[in-house]
Amino acid sequence: MASVIHVEPKAKWKQVKIAPDILSKCGFDGLIDLQVLTDYELIKSTKYSFAKDNRKQSVSENKLSKNKEQAAQLQGTEAASKRKKKRKKKAETLEVCSELPTPHKKIKLTTQDAAEDIIEGMESWNGLYVPHDVLRALKDLGFTEPTPIQEQVLPHAIRDRLDIIGAAETGSGKTLAFGIPLIHSILEYNNREDRGSPDTAFDDELQNSDDDEEFDVSADQQGEERNEEIEEEEEELDTDETEDITNEMPDNEESDSDEINVLQDGETGLVKVIDNADFTWLDNEPDSAKVTLRSRHPLSLILEPTRELAIQVRDHIKAVAKYTGIQVAAIVGGLSQHKQLRLLKRCPEIIVATPGRLWELIQEGEPYLSRVDEVRYLVVDEADRMEEKGHFEELSKLLELINVDEKKRKQRQTFVFSATLTMVLPGPRRVMKKKKQNNAENPKLDMLMGNIGLKEKPKVIDLTLKTGTVSTLTEARINCKMEEKDYCLYYFLKLHPGRTLVFTNSKDCIRRLMSIFTLLKCHPLPLHADMHQRQRLKNLERFTANDKGLLLASDVAARGLDIPNVQHVIHYQVPHTVENYVHRSGRTARASKEGLSVMIIGPDDIKNYRKIMHALNRSVDLPVFPIENQYMPEIKARVSLARQIDTNEYRFAKKKHQNNWFEKAAKEIDMELDEELLNDLGNTHEQTQHKCQIKQLKATLDGMLGQSLMQTLLIGRYPTKMGKLQNFQRTHDDQDALKRVKKEKLSQKEIPIMDQTKPLNKKKKQKWKKNDKKEK
Repeated sequence: MASVIHVEPKAKWKQVKIAPDILSKCGFDGLIDLQVLTDYELIKSTKYSFAKDNRKQSVSENKLSKNKEQAAQLQGTEAASKRKKKRKKKAETLEVCSELPTPHKKIKLTTQDAAEDIIEGMESWNGLYVPHDVLRALKDLGFTEPTPIQEQVLPHAIRDRLDIIGAAETGSGKTLAFGIPLIHSILEYNNREDRGSPDTAFDDELQNSDDDEEFDVSADQQGEERNEEIEEEEEELDTDETEDITNEMPDNEESDSDEINVLQDGETGLVKVIDNADFTWLDNEPDSAKVTLRSRHPLSLILEPTRELAIQVRDHIKAVAKYTGIQVAAIVGGLSQHKQLRLLKRCPEIIVATPGRLWELIQEGEPYLSRVDEVRYLVVDEADRMEEKGHFEELSKLLELINVDEKKRKQRQTFVFSATLTMVLPGPRRVMKKKKQNNAENPKLDMLMGNIGLKEKPKVIDLTLKTGTVSTLTEARINCKMEEKDYCLYYFLKLHPGRTLVFTNSKDCIRRLMSIFTLLKCHPLPLHADMHQRQRLKNLERFTANDKGLLLASDVAARGLDIPNVQHVIHYQVPHTVENYVHRSGRTARASKEGLSVMIIGPDDIKNYRKIMHALNRSVDLPVFPIENQYMPEIKARVSLARQIDTNEYRFAKKKHQNNWFEKAAKEIDMELDEELLNDLGNTHEQTQHKCQIKQLKATLDGMLGQSLMQTLLIGRYPTKMGKLQNFQRTHDDQDALKRVKKEKLSQKEIPIMDQTKPLNKKKKQKWKKNDKKEK
């Protein structure tokens, strides 16, 4: 610093009365007193006073004198131009700061200011109570029109403050449907419009004082002009010399004056330091346009079933709240716990978490999460998945903790969302007869309302269709044998390239397909629960970056993930439940775009397929996906050779791994190992011969992959009217898979599905038994 600002008071300090309960709630335990000085004069001096070292004082005074001499030489046209530029910048920052809701200002909006609040191209959001800063972010993201679920949810959530149960198809914008009300409510909380706070008490004290003064924007402008003169004189000094002076100043020594002048853009004020207080929990982001007062506990909690979905929701809400200063943090497993603890020290208003890691941190006694039962807004996303029996045991413990206090539960606003939330699955008739006594229309919703702790009359918004899937989704099936599933999958990937997501029911199936399709040079990427979280996120990024990417995933990726422009979803194994089928198929045909979902059905999958069709109220079978048989011989040859290589490598690697395990265990316990327990891998010559054989098979496969499938099509000659032989060659019709299914659907006949849920009559049962005996 080149100078010190001293204060000469012209009036007495006035004490501000603050309620002691407010101080304890907001964490101002170290604050003893708060006083205000309304009339004072600023006096500038260039001398430093040190209590211990007078020698350093003389050095600093000498350097200050040198700086003054150098500053006098810099006066002229350059200095004048700098001052003009600085005054323009100050005027711009003054306009920005005048819009902030500071406690010592009373801003009166004019018609011109109100007109600026209307954003061009965002008229369709009018009447939905969306904050202005959120509208700016929505325009940047390109969301110029709200989706149907957002139009239905936002007024009831923001205006009426009702608990919401929302059900809509996948890709309909449910994240923003509950994200925007959270941001709106937190902005109100931070602006002290719905609660008493130290700042509101400060305002009341100023209004009730004898000197009833109004601090408006014009008063700030006058103070700003006075501060500009002081700052301009300070900036005339050379920055390098002033840095040397500050480096010579001792860190542990303080100035004699207890009065500090706070000079910020667009503000003037004076603070008298009475005693030190701990303000480490305050987090003021330098990049944010607004500075908010952080709460001592999370204001909003969003619970997600998977880690990828939690990170995605965090990013979506963060993008929408970028102009508000609201902080959002993701607490998920698989990532560094110390890093997440550092994020919680910043006191984020919104926490997006998976139940496992969140409950782990609560048990460890993390201070910011110790009052998680005081959250004002709770969101349970994919609620039907979260409430399944045998899954998410930590969720029930979290809900018990949050719902302990009945008063807090009634004050809290709760959101429950899912694409299959209101889907009621019809069961067998013998079971339904026993449940006739229960008159509940939807037992799933009743169970969720009781477990999560919703209020008595929540707003239920159901926009799902009877078919269960989006209207822009085209569905098809491929009937084949179990051993032919690999052929059908390779056929689809080779002839219909595009961003394809393949779902399986087990992790072992993913590992087997990974090795086979890696040999076939399809460049697959795995995604399942046994992988490290960083690798899972990397694979998602690589998949989204490749227009012809292939992702082999389990049901971890079935719910909520918003992967852009997924063209095809293939069910390599038919899912066991209808909900999984709906969510898997929902990874494509998102945001009003078209997509294709194909089920590869083997003999063992017929039961699950019919159960899904019956639950989705489908009376007709799905259309058959067209397959050209002339490609199949070449495809079978390639896939069969890749299988052979995979089995040979897997068996040899498995035997070698078992031998290494036995040898390591025997060495640890100092015991001689019987060679009969080891697998016979052959001698070194046989092992080298085995490796050479695998290399030859791989070379043969590479040669087959280097050729195009188009060469296997018909090539020949045909006679013309003139008697000449004309060469002809049939090439592949490079149509999109979605277009081909639509054409085949028009030509195919609709086959009704045999309903296995209806019981057989006694006569039909007797006939069926007689026919069965005759066949035996």
